Amino acid sequence: STSLDLGTIMKAAQALSGEIVLSELLGKLMTILIENAGATRGSLLTKPTFSSNQSENQWVISANGIVEGNDLNVLTNPQQPEEENTSIPLLGNAVPAAIINYVARTKETVVLNDASHEGIFKKDPYIQQNQPKSILCTPLLNQGQLTGIIYLENNLTTVAFTADRLTVLQMLSGQAAIAITNAKLYAEVNQLNQNLEQANQQLAAYSETLEQKVEERTAELKTAQKQIVASEKLASLGALTAGVAHEIRNPLNFVTSLATLSEDLTSEIAEQIDRQSHNLDSESLELINENLTYLKRNVSEINEQGQRANSIIQSMLLHARSDGSNRQKTDINALVAQALQLAYHSIRAKDKTFNLTIETDYDKSIEELDVAFSDLSRALINIIDNACYASHIKQFKMTSDFTPTVSITTKNLGTAIEIRIRDNGIGIPKENQQKIFLPFFTTKPPGQGTGLGLSITHDIIVGQHRGNLEVQTEPENYTEFIITLPKS
Repeated sequence: STSLDLGTIMKAAQALSGEIVLSELLGKLMTILIENAGATRGSLLTKPTFSSNQSENQWVISANGIVEGNDLNVLTNPQQPEEENTSIPLLGNAVPAAIINYVARTKETVVLNDASHEGIFKKDPYIQQNQPKSILCTPLLNQGQLTGIIYLENNLTTVAFTADRLTVLQMLSGQAAIAITNAKLYAEVNQLNQNLEQANQQLAAYSETLEQKVEERTAELKTAQKQIVASEKLASLGALTAGVAHEIRNPLNFVTSLATLSEDLTSEIAEQIDRQSHNLDSESLELINENLTYLKRNVSEINEQGQRANSIIQSMLLHARSDGSNRQKTDINALVAQALQLAYHSIRAKDKTFNLTIETDYDKSIEELDVAFSDLSRALINIIDNACYASHIKQFKMTSDFTPTVSITTKNLGTAIEIRIRDNGIGIPKENQQKIFLPFFTTKPPGQGTGLGLSITHDIIVGQHRGNLEVQTEPENYTEFIITLPKS
């Protein structure tokens, strides 16, 4: 229809004025112009939003629209960063450059009813190549300033852009120019805000870095002070521990020996009563047997707890020991493999149903290392035993799909040897990660851990062998101990 529909114009103007995001605005504008002008394709040209060198001839295509069948497809690209320096001659393959240059220079509208055969632009390369029939190109002006250029064409019929349609476009072009200016200002403000935010973040990061460096230096000084105090405390603790352990060991041995003897005596008493049972009434016999059962159970418990206490004392003595073991050339891979077998068979002895998947990767280029064989073996067994225990505990919490796994790798680092022991067990809670190497700290239930294993292990690896012991863990997922031993 060529009639002037003011209702449609008002709705279109409202749609443009209500859109502030540039990409959305360009898409709506392109759709409104093509539909109201009766064009088959069109382009909206603007100056780059964030161009550093905006010359008069520097225009980019920010939106394209084309009618295919009954569908109108619109593609917008409001920023055009990669084409920021694109000039009009380079746009000749997308729009007629001669017409665009003319409208940009004169700010006048160009209407061609039969573009291929009339007017001064018929020799334009684009027109000669594409043979469009009707062309309309009009400027978008806001307070006399050129904010954009609308190019429309109809390649189906001549005289497609009538006076009524031109009037509609001119009525909409003013609102379109204002809307584009506002959207660009909005985009520029957003960009400035982003730049300001980025600057604030960089300043905050720099400030945080300085603060961290100060904190690190302070922490290093505090750590050095703590190490001196801790060394003195541990030396005193070691002497005290050794003295207490020696004093307790003799009476404890006496207790366990008497407990063992008492177990044998209760068994003999039970046999005597059984032989004399015909001389006793049933009620007395039942009472005596019941008391003997309780007595035997108590004596057995005393013996068991005595053995545990003796084991704790042995660990205390190991922890308190200050003299190093004799060193010898040792095949580290063989030592690790042996410790793995000992730890695994130990936990299997407690639970025959426990099956562990073992993954190993030993670096064969590792040469023999001069180490305290028995001590380093004890340290490896402690860590591997904990790995097996963590996987074993997790198996009770998980479904049958869970497979307890311990993986061990060795690696030649040139000047050092690295040993990694990883399990897929319960991990170490965050609040306990700083305590695991402290003497007597344990998360195991009573009777299953002394809290000395990892403390002794740390002393052996870090103190005795001048190595490094690091732990990486994620609660409920894994724990990995990383041992580094220097070669010299």
